[in-house]
Amino acid sequence: MMSVISFGDMASTLRNMRATSVAKQQLHQAGQEISTGLKADLRQSVSGNFAPLSHIDRSLRTLSSYSYVIIEAGHIAQTMQNGLETIANHVSQSGASLITASALFDTNGLSIQSNDSASRLESVINTLNTRANGRAIYSGQSTSQAPFTSADDLMNDVLGAIAAAGAVNANDMMTVIDTWFDDPSGGFATTSYLGSTSPRSPLHISESDVAKFEFTANDDSIRQVLKGLVAGAVVSQSALPSFEEKSKLMQYAGQTLLGAEAQLSKARANIGTLQERVEEVSVANQARRFGFEAAKSEIVSADIYEASTRLNQAEVQLDLVYSITARMSRLSLADYI
Repeated sequence: MMSVISFGDMASTLRNMRATSVAKQQLHQAGQEISTGLKADLRQSVSGNFAPLSHIDRSLRTLSSYSYVIIEAGHIAQTMQNGLETIANHVSQSGASLITASALFDTNGLSIQSNDSASRLESVINTLNTRANGRAIYSGQSTSQAPFTSADDLMNDVLGAIAAAGAVNANDMMTVIDTWFDDPSGGFATTSYLGSTSPRSPLHISESDVAKFEFTANDDSIRQVLKGLVAGAVVSQSALPSFEEKSKLMQYAGQTLLGAEAQLSKARANIGTLQERVEEVSVANQARRFGFEAAKSEIVSADIYEASTRLNQAEVQLDLVYSITARMSRLSLADYI
């Protein structure tokens, strides 16, 4: 006899199909949340209001951008600080030695110290031509241009100025060197220094903070350092007529270097203050980032214990639906897996 399917049987079948679909969906969502740790249906969780989450994501992207700038600012400041430390060491070591040599009646000693000045001048120029991230750090806004060509060019420029002025004694040479380095229209400003007289553009390290790098190789402290070393080197590279004249020029070189120490210390202190501020902003930005990440986690993270409970409930529900279906159709549960 033919089997008859009643409307009751069809309704039960449809009801079981819907129950199976719901249970499978719940099983999938719970499993996904357990495996990823994130809510499967975020829209339902936030009731369709994504504004707070969007604000958090935007803030995190902004802080991430600032973090890169902070790293760059810290690197530039540290490189500048290292360079000035190197220069300060040359100044402290050379200044007193030049004065001591000028007081001794030792022509050979003057020659040695003069050659030492030339060597230190080259080291200082190389330090001032240092780059960070491919950009000159002591050239102000002209970050693509090193502030100087070479120590040899600097020495040749000064020696040329001395020759052009007809300077033949220490006093005349000191006047030429002073003018060359200190006069705004002198050779240093117009010929040797190739950087900008304006500081490089500040770096924005937060919404309200900027890192300003105002120190350049055009600073008076650097002029005095270079002036002292050049004067010391001139002692053996010029035609001074006597030991006394050479001694006088060397003493001037040493005093000039010692006078630059305080200026260098102030410059280093200013950069140190900048480094401290960059570090403070870095710590503050990290704290803000952690706060936003915690707030985001509160929104998007799933409750693993609750998801496990739902997973178990969905498994029980699915097993129940399959059992009922199997009884109704006399099919094996294995056919549905």
